[in-house]
Amino acid sequence: MINSLLQLLYKNKDSLELEQLFESVTEVPEFVQYPKQSFYSFKKSGIELEYDERSSQFKTVRLYIHPSEGYSAYHDQLPFELVPADDRKSVRLKIGTPRKSGEHRRIISPPPDASQDEMEAFFKHVKQQPLCIQWDLYVINEYAVNIQFDLERGGTISQIVMMTPDDDILADD
Repeated sequence: MINSLLQLLYKNKDSLELEQLFESVTEVPEFVQYPKQSFYSFKKSGIELEYDERSSQFKTVRLYIHPSEGYSAYHDQLPFELVPADDRKSVRLKIGTPRKSGEHRRIISPPPDASQDEMEAFFKHVKQQPLCIQWDLYVINEYAVNIQFDLERGGTISQIVMMTPDDDILADD
């Protein structure tokens, strides 16, 4: 499965690879389209695909390692011989030194002009997010790989985001 997901990157939505993924995953994805991007959400499988409408390519494959944001956990093989119990130290031993690292904390302030319904939706979404995430960004072959670690779960992997690298990712800080 992981190789099938990686093969989707750089492909268009009419590709044989997408058709093969639809055949291998037992659920029909939720599909949301915006002017610049579309999302295929396989919520029961813990997979989200992002399609860039401007370049006509899949740009991102996101794996939810633990249930989060309405997604179930991804239960298939992880890339790079990683396992869900890996923490930042063990990932670095397996993959090496990341190109970039950082952390972000959960944002708990709704937009100031939000309506009551928007505020309720905002807080519902925020409750599903971890308080603090550490992340490491790697460039491996032709992919950028962002690995996120949830400090509330002992610092283990929470998400793996595989994407086509852009200039921001490749730029040195």
